[in-house]
Amino acid sequence: MDEWLVLAKTMVPSLEKALTDDRSGTLDADVVAFLKSASGKEALADVRDRFETDPALRERFVEQIGALIAKKGPAPVASDEVSEKLRRLDAEFDKLEQARRFYLEQQARNARHVWVNPVLSVGITGGFIVLVYMTAFVVIPEANSTVFNIILGAFSTAFATVIGFHFGSSVGSKDKDQDKRREAIEQASAGDAAAIARITAT
Repeated sequence: MDEWLVLAKTMVPSLEKALTDDRSGTLDADVVAFLKSASGKEALADVRDRFETDPALRERFVEQIGALIAKKGPAPVASDEVSEKLRRLDAEFDKLEQARRFYLEQQARNARHVWVNPVLSVGITGGFIVLVYMTAFVVIPEANSTVFNIILGAFSTAFATVIGFHFGSSVGSKDKDQDKRREAIEQASAGDAAAIARITAT
């Protein structure tokens, strides 16, 4: 098989690294199969002659192998996306924690405006409940439906913020845990099945 791969590498230099990084263990066999199917020949010498005399066939083979490498290769972009999402979640949690600390400090000092937070929280919660009731039991005129939906959306966002501030965001925490687990699995070696099993079990 080595001679077949040498032929393939002369046409696709990037195949060398792809074979080294291959986690599936089937890339080499797939490349040989591509060589034979593309040329319609079985003997190595015949396959080599076919590619040397047909530049168009050679170009198609390079495209096919490039697509195969992209399919079987690692996906660092996914890991980068997970890391970026984790950074955003960390920033959101930090902002929420800072807001909580600020409110507790104001409360401890008996600040004059400490009542604003609970009043807003109760008002937003009450307003959201009223809007949900209206959605279920009140027929909104067609002319006002767009404005009503905008108001409902704004109150929904505000209500979610109130719940997150006072009780924490369990959804955000769950997403963060899942993303960390995903990142750990992606970074684990493909051959270390025991490590991946331990991460998945947590």
